[in-house]
Amino acid sequence: MIGTVHIKNAIASAEVLYPNWKFFLFRVPFLLEPGYIDKPDGFTEPHSTRMIRKFGSMENFVSFRTVHDLPGRAAEVNLDSIGFVQDNLSKRVQSSTLNSHRLVVYITKKFGRDIAETFYLGINKKHFVEGGVLNDKSMLLQVASDVGITGKDYDDLESYLNSEVGKATILKSLDLVERVGVHGIPTLILGGKMALGSGAQRAEDILNGIKSFIEGGGEGGGRLFGDILKEIDVV
Repeated sequence: MIGTVHIKNAIASAEVLYPNWKFFLFRVPFLLEPGYIDKPDGFTEPHSTRMIRKFGSMENFVSFRTVHDLPGRAAEVNLDSIGFVQDNLSKRVQSSTLNSHRLVVYITKKFGRDIAETFYLGINKKHFVEGGVLNDKSMLLQVASDVGITGKDYDDLESYLNSEVGKATILKSLDLVERVGVHGIPTLILGGKMALGSGAQRAEDILNGIKSFIEGGGEGGGRLFGDILKEIDVV
C-alpha cells in the first residue's frame, strides 16, 4: 500500500512533465512466501510466526521491524488515517495469495485496470488493517461486491474463483518473475525491461527512474508479462 501511493504520486508528476506519454500501472503476481502455495487453501499462520521463521528469533524480528518502521513510512503518505498502524499490522494473518492474484488478473481483463486497482487496494486494506486473509474466498468475494461487481458478473467471478482456471497461468508468471530476478516488492519494471529496485521507494526516486527511462530514449520491450497473463480465460 505504501509503495502504491508513491508510485501513483510519481506517475502523476510524470504525466505533467511528459504530457505526450501515457502511463499505466499493470500488476503482476508475486509471492512473498512461495512455500505457502503448496499448503491447503485454508492454511494460515500469524504474521509473527512467519517473521520469526524468517529472522530466526522474535528479538531479530523486532529489531528489523524497528529499523524498517512500516507505520512511520505509512504515516508519511497518510495511511495511518485508515488504520495502517502497528497494532493492526501485528494482527495480520498470513496465507497463500494465489486466489488474490487470480482475481486481480481476472478483474483486470474483464472490467479494466481501474476496477482491478480498486479491488487490489480493497483486499490490501482488509489484510493490513482488518486482519483479512488474502486467500479467503469469502473475503475476496465481499470486496468484489464492494467494488461494484454484481449480478451475473459476480456469479461468473465466483465460479471462476471456485475452479482451477487461471492457476497454471499464475504459476507460469511467477516462474518468469523469478527468472528476471525480482525478489521483493514493489519492483517497478518500465517498458518491459528497466527495473527500479525492490522496496517502497519514495515518489521522487521513482520519478527520477521514469525520467531516466524516457530521457534515455524510452525504448521498451513491451509488457514483459502480458503474453502470459492474457492466457487467463474470462467468462
